[in-house]
Amino acid sequence: MSCRASCWGARCRRSRCSRRRRPRQVRKEKAMASILIVDDAPENILVLGKVLMGRYDVHVATSGEEGVEVASAQQPDLILLDLYMPGMDGLAVMQRLRASATTRDIPVMLVTAEVSATVRQTALAAGAVDVLEKPVDIPQLLGRLARLLAP
Repeated sequence: MSCRASCWGARCRRSRCSRRRRPRQVRKEKAMASILIVDDAPENILVLGKVLMGRYDVHVATSGEEGVEVASAQQPDLILLDLYMPGMDGLAVMQRLRASATTRDIPVMLVTAEVSATVRQTALAAGAVDVLEKPVDIPQLLGRLARLLAP
């Protein structure tokens, strides 16, 4: 409710006037968590990238070797890692990440088309924090990421 019908709002000097402009409150921007996607399949990178961009700061590597280099340089908050890649596979990448002091504490979520009990057990024993099945269920992925990246 304004102080009177002819009130100009912005110029009103009455403290109780509802049309009086209030100073804007500055929101503190939270820094986005960063995620490194390591996958040799461009279509998987595209799908994951579309879902994650805007929510997270996304980095991409298309091989295991490149993934280790980018992880060391960028220090992401989480790594989404494909299990089966040519050259260095996901388990070898995790072994290299765990051996380095700069990357050993970065959580790794393994993404694979083959999620059997032995694959899950091997991945978790190697240091993965979670195993996600391809094709990726987007709501499930976002829920797990939110849980893993919660402050």
